[in-house]
Amino acid sequence: MSTERDLQAELAELDAAIAQGATAELYFQRGRLNWRMDRRGAAMSDYERSLALDSESPAREALKMCRDIMNYYNTDLYNP
Repeated sequence: MSTERDLQAELAELDAAIAQGATAELYFQRGRLNWRMDRRGAAMSDYERSLALDSESPAREALKMCRDIMNYYNTDLYNP
């Protein structure tokens, strides 16, 4: 299992790679990493950037799943 330090180092590497030349794959990978780090908004933004660069990116499905997760609620929790 990755430590917080490992995740931060990986994020820094992806940030540097994106600064060198942004690609849909790099944004997708950074989005996945942001999601693992519980940075939901950043992940969804990266998935959207990935889609803007490549409409066939796997970020399309990832973004759909993110939205489904964010939109989920259990009415039983609110109405006992």
